[in-house]
Amino acid sequence: GRSDELVLANELENEHVGVIKVVRSRSKPPLLRILEFVTLMHVRKLRSEDGAGKGYVMVSRDVTRPVDAEEEKKGDSPAVIRSEILMNVTIAREIEGYEGRCEMINVNHVKSPMVPLMIGKKIGIAGAFNFINDIRSLC
Repeated sequence: GRSDELVLANELENEHVGVIKVVRSRSKPPLLRILEFVTLMHVRKLRSEDGAGKGYVMVSRDVTRPVDAEEEKKGDSPAVIRSEILMNVTIAREIEGYEGRCEMINVNHVKSPMVPLMIGKKIGIAGAFNFINDIRSLC
């Protein structure tokens, strides 16, 4: 599941502020322990005067809490694997002349320690597929 841990700003319609929050996401892939992501996320409207068109940009970065860092130093084997989405940028913008459609660009840099490459590839492909389906279900 996903939960908002800290909301610093929630003004999406204000193109200079947007939404800034810390989000925790947990999932349980087959044969693995729980994967947890803690992310600082900033979303704002694109400004048409910058030539970007109408839409939104979201930038996120992994956040390591002090408690997590201490657990890793001890070498404990926690029940949770802290995989990291090191950085993510998503741009969704309107396509002129196509009502209700948008162009979406999504770039991720992900580190998944202790996840075998074969499983990581399957999870990555399934995650991308599910991401697109989740976006489509909102329409």
